[in-house]
Amino acid sequence: MIGRYLLEIHTNLVNIELFDCTYCRFNDIKFGSSYANTHLDDEGIFTLLTKSINLYAVSAGRLLASLPILAWALWFALTHPLSPSLLFLFSLVYFILILIQPHLWLWIVPAALPILDLAPLTGRFYLDEFDLLMALTIIRFLLFPSVPIRSSRRFHFTLFNLFILFYGVAAIHALLPLEAMHSTTFFSYFTQYNALRLIKGPMWVGLIYILVRHNQMLFNKRTLFNGITLGMSLTIAVCLIERLLFTGLLDLSKDYRIAGLFSGMHIGGAYIDSYLVLALPVFIYTLLHRQRTAVWTILIYISVLASVYIIYVTYSRTTYLAAVFCVLPLLWVAYKNQRVIGDNSDTKKSIVLLGLVLLTISLLVFSGGFIQKRVVDVPADMENRYSHWKMVLSLKQKDVFHHLFGMGLGQYPLHYFWSSNSDRRPGVIGIKHAPNSHTVLLSGGSPVYLNQHFEPQKMRVFSLMIKARALTPGSHLVIYLCEKSYLFSADCLVRHIGAIVPGSEWQKINVSLTLDNSLGKFQGVRDSFVPLSLGLVNTGQHSLLEIESVTLRNSNGKQLIRNHEFSHGTHHWFFTADNHLAWHVENLFIYFWFELGIIGLLIFLALLSQLLLAALGSYKSGQAEDIILFGGVCGLVFIGLFNSPFDFPRILLLFGLYCISILIFESEPYKTT
Repeated sequence: MIGRYLLEIHTNLVNIELFDCTYCRFNDIKFGSSYANTHLDDEGIFTLLTKSINLYAVSAGRLLASLPILAWALWFALTHPLSPSLLFLFSLVYFILILIQPHLWLWIVPAALPILDLAPLTGRFYLDEFDLLMALTIIRFLLFPSVPIRSSRRFHFTLFNLFILFYGVAAIHALLPLEAMHSTTFFSYFTQYNALRLIKGPMWVGLIYILVRHNQMLFNKRTLFNGITLGMSLTIAVCLIERLLFTGLLDLSKDYRIAGLFSGMHIGGAYIDSYLVLALPVFIYTLLHRQRTAVWTILIYISVLASVYIIYVTYSRTTYLAAVFCVLPLLWVAYKNQRVIGDNSDTKKSIVLLGLVLLTISLLVFSGGFIQKRVVDVPADMENRYSHWKMVLSLKQKDVFHHLFGMGLGQYPLHYFWSSNSDRRPGVIGIKHAPNSHTVLLSGGSPVYLNQHFEPQKMRVFSLMIKARALTPGSHLVIYLCEKSYLFSADCLVRHIGAIVPGSEWQKINVSLTLDNSLGKFQGVRDSFVPLSLGLVNTGQHSLLEIESVTLRNSNGKQLIRNHEFSHGTHHWFFTADNHLAWHVENLFIYFWFELGIIGLLIFLALLSQLLLAALGSYKSGQAEDIILFGGVCGLVFIGLFNSPFDFPRILLLFGLYCISILIFESEPYKTT
């Protein structure tokens, strides 16, 4: 009776296949006494009781696994530096949405991936708002698992599992033996704990894979495409606004490159480039695949043109070629099957017209002075890359263990710091806690800027007061007041304070700052929207500067700097750097060889081969989506020839979603669309 009662309860919660019941079938479960007497003997009752207890144990395990994640999510939301109540409300709304409609996570997560990033405003970049979103997603599927649905495709997950697993091995290798934490452990890349920042991407991918691998309803390819398209649309809008605010849409001569809302760009890198080439083929395919009206057709071509414009103004020569590679599979599919782009002659004429407009945009962009300079600099930049790669290869230890397993996940910046020449070694920012005060330490070296963004100001006259002292001779403080996005500045005012005399007494530095530019009658309107940033840097080599407080007031006397006495550590403070080679290997394959070893590199190459074979197999069976996704992977790999895209966990997460989609889940044949 107990077994029958437990079976009745769980039939309402899970698929009967979980019981692996040999005495009943899903369509034949009845609870009348005659059925029980006929089909269930004492051994059957005992078996059902055992299976039910095991299922309760699994449910308890899911609950215990979700509790730490839930506790962290609550702590993160309630201690958020900007608006804890608003973030908590956002989290609650999202959780309720995916609780009611589980498939919405595949809309929201890819859409939020390129834009939900407040690290430059909060100072938190090891764990950020997108990690909170992912934590809530995992909690939902841990606490309320959905009914499993078997996919008819044979699973190709061995190499994918090894890929995720080996990232975990590399992270453990980097973390052991554990070193003592300090106040700026999670505000620096020069620590073994940088592995925790990078392991987020593989961890989220692995958890998603475990929770949705048997359920087509939770991971629908069409929904994934729609989510990526929404994210790409939001990214285009953000980048257009960025260009409009800082340079204007048609000014192609300024040395300004877009960064969007990718906080990882604060130390350089090609993260927005990687995202664009991953998302571009999916974006175009999804738009072309919609049922079309005249208005929708116009919107399609405007959107495609806008995406091409955004790629152009990255001013990345590698990205230009990668964009071509990523859309080649899409063009092949369109050529082989006209239903992807439409059969009628009007559509074909529109595509020809679109090609002519793209050619015009290309000529316009390449006529700009900045891109011409970038093209001229290609030989010198290639020579610098070769020298950098040789230096990276020399940093790796030569014993068998490190050849096989690498130096550990995220350990390149630390090895560069201790092995590079003193003039190339980046400066370090640290927080010093004392009983009655908190101060920030700025060491000299290759410039690393301590920044804080504050709201736009119509009045551009400011008074700055800094309380500082030099702990060693040679400290030289420089102040920057800039119109600045996450990384690049459009207009800056620079003040060299000069050498600060060492001593135990605090010195008060008062500076008047007036930021001015000449944009004519639109000046006042623009000033109401352009973000401003205050930056501090110690340019003195082999020196150490200590700052107790930073006060910046506008002409009305309003304090603009948050956490100005550093009582909350690095909250609201962020850093940027000029020497980008100090933070990136700048080659995807050397990156795997250095941090994950020969084994990690071979697993990655094998995974790429399996993705290609799976995508080709899907194409032959009449499924277009996988070959489109693989086009994005091709673009990413091409960018990886001269950059390290996996240094940013979100790029690895999106790559992992592509792998799950190609290797596991089927798509509908495009010929029947």
